[in-house]
Amino acid sequence: MTMWSVWLILAVVLVLVEVLTGFVAAFCLAVGCLVAMIVDLAGGSLTVQMCSVAVGTALAFFIFGPMIRRWHERKSEGGHAATNMDALIGREVILPETLGAGRVGRLTLDGDNWQFRSCHGNAIEAGTKVKVVGYDSIVLTVETV
Repeated sequence: MTMWSVWLILAVVLVLVEVLTGFVAAFCLAVGCLVAMIVDLAGGSLTVQMCSVAVGTALAFFIFGPMIRRWHERKSEGGHAATNMDALIGREVILPETLGAGRVGRLTLDGDNWQFRSCHGNAIEAGTKVKVVGYDSIVLTVETV
């Protein structure tokens, strides 16, 4: 068995351990194993491969560690990451146009053009910072910040 295949098998096993247990270090070690596999395919010696495992693992801790921890925290709280319309709630934006009382206006959020209305039905001047507090179908509900 060639060394690169050993590194690949180790990486796959460590990713499975990460998925099943939530042990962040397992994923980071898997990244280190993949770096060592690349070094082996490039012709690096075993000493260089071992060093690349250490460096790759350390970099993965700094880069991926915080993201994985946040994901596991959300998962353990029974919640889920906000997606689709729910991801817009809490976002703030400056209104490009004045909204008349009881009217529906348009705003741009993350490059998408949305219809919106005031949660209290009052007028809001252009240039006012508002926060998305809900939605009804595809119409966002906002309030001033």
